[in-house]
Amino acid sequence: MMHRVNDCLAWGDVWSVEEAGELFDSVLNVGRPMKEHALPGVEYKLMYFDDVDPFPYEDMWECVLWIDERISAGKKVYVHCYYGNSRSVSTVIAYLHHQGMDFDAACDLLLSIKSHETALGEYIDKPLAIRDWFRRDWPEFAKGKGVG
Repeated sequence: MMHRVNDCLAWGDVWSVEEAGELFDSVLNVGRPMKEHALPGVEYKLMYFDDVDPFPYEDMWECVLWIDERISAGKKVYVHCYYGNSRSVSTVIAYLHHQGMDFDAACDLLLSIKSHETALGEYIDKPLAIRDWFRRDWPEFAKGKGVG
């Protein structure tokens, strides 16, 4: 499922990539170790990282800068991982924080957009992206990059 933050940015799961390729100029894959879809005319970046504690924040920072460059150039970006619950959500939160949004406000915004039901139909209280360790580690990392 695809979740729109605004006209230029969305995130979701691997099953929505082909649909996103029709609506977005750029696709960022943070959740699969390979490109699985032909997306003619779409800029594609593979930046896979494991869903582990903590995320490799230097890799996530590279993703944030990549998103920023595309959106600054007037492009639309779709970020995906596998289920759209953790790595992609976290990358979008990190991007919004980089753009000046308060970290907790970015988390709350994405929680208000995304259903609390996973792709498997399981109910969860919060998307995995704002687990305690992400809240613990990202703001301090970002502060070192001059964000927030």
